[in-house]
Amino acid sequence: CQGTTINFTDISTGTTGSTTYLWDFGDGQTSNLVGNVSHNYLFAGSYDVSLTITDGISSNQLFTNYITINPSPVAPILTVVDNCGSSEITATGIVGTLIWSDAGSGNPRTETAGTFTATQDVGGCVSNVSNAVTANPLAIPNTSLITGNMIPNCSGIGEVYSVTLDAGSSYTWSVPIGAIITSGATGPDNHSITVDF
Repeated sequence: CQGTTINFTDISTGTTGSTTYLWDFGDGQTSNLVGNVSHNYLFAGSYDVSLTITDGISSNQLFTNYITINPSPVAPILTVVDNCGSSEITATGIVGTLIWSDAGSGNPRTETAGTFTATQDVGGCVSNVSNAVTANPLAIPNTSLITGNMIPNCSGIGEVYSVTLDAGSSYTWSVPIGAIITSGATGPDNHSITVDF
């Protein structure tokens, strides 16, 4: 994977005396270290790798397209929609296996609290961490019994009906056919209405 350190093992034998090594990693980088070496490939692609050992008799071994470096996957993009009582978190840009920061599952997923990030694994290569999102669901309004004259006379004028106020909430009222809400039909805080029958 791009950015991963690759270890190369020297299996040469029979070197004697003053020996020099030249590792060529195929990406413009070399090393004169003797024996095993490590190298970090910064870019994806296929690379020829060679080791030239000189100990009076030069010996070179070239491996064509010896190593293929896969690109790093793009980090997922997270979005959150806060609904009443829960939040829906969605990851987009997924082409591999989605990995949530809390080891959860699902996409989209429903949560009631917490901050979340994610990565994705594509062929063993793991992306950078996504943006963070926080589940912050909207409060579910409290409900109460409706107070008022439940059996008004047919010509009732100015009948008042109400529920216990849950500050900041808007209420949707419905009345029988033919009745008219004369006040309090729209919110916010429309916890009390006046009805003419």
